[in-house]
Amino acid sequence: MNLIHIRLPEKVLEMQKIITGLPLVDSSSIKAIESEIDAIGVMPIDSKEFSKLDPCQRVGRSAKVSVGKKRKLDDGASSASDSSVDYREGEERPAFMDAHVSSNKKIAELTNTVKKEVIEMIETMGVIKLYIQLNIPQIEDGNNFGVEIQEEAVGEISKVEDMAFAMLDGINKYFILRGKLVSKVLRYPKIKDYKESIRELDGKRYVRLKMACVDIRNSYMTLHDIITKNEEKIRKPRGESEDAMTTMY
Repeated sequence: MNLIHIRLPEKVLEMQKIITGLPLVDSSSIKAIESEIDAIGVMPIDSKEFSKLDPCQRVGRSAKVSVGKKRKLDDGASSASDSSVDYREGEERPAFMDAHVSSNKKIAELTNTVKKEVIEMIETMGVIKLYIQLNIPQIEDGNNFGVEIQEEAVGEISKVEDMAFAMLDGINKYFILRGKLVSKVLRYPKIKDYKESIRELDGKRYVRLKMACVDIRNSYMTLHDIITKNEEKIRKPRGESEDAMTTMY
């Protein structure tokens, strides 16, 4: 039972340490990304000068490019000789393909921390859940109070597992949504609402990541409380003298 009596309290302290080091809203991190977002929408430059810029300097810029004159095809359709995109000679072309917008570094770091903790929690819950399930006795009439406690504990673990998988899904959805908003800013740099939406998304995501740490800590505390208070019923639900699985973990 070392996993329950030693490891769970250790995880509670570890998560509390992480939570204590996080402010409620990380305004400095959100402020740091604003300069990059606001830089999008710079006036276009010549294609030769554009090619000399590093990817970070190309964000939101446009390059004046020259494309071949259109020629008539046999079927009457027109085509450019050196480009499949319909740009006229000297026309400005958005540099979407060369743009580079980094993720919010603070949120990315915290995301990696939370992801690591979530995966560890899923593994821990799986081991404890298996331990309890292997101690469930054969179904009989009467004297099933201990079995009901075991089933209640397994149900609580299942809820924690569902919460953990939902956290992992949220990580993927955040980056997909942020990527779409960034592409909107690149395409429409003069629309300030898209830039504001990125700031709001980052702020909301930071709060959710901190609350995820709180939920992980609380889950460890709740599970430890339930199991330790009902340890005898979980190990020996019908009061048998046999104790085959108590030394497993």
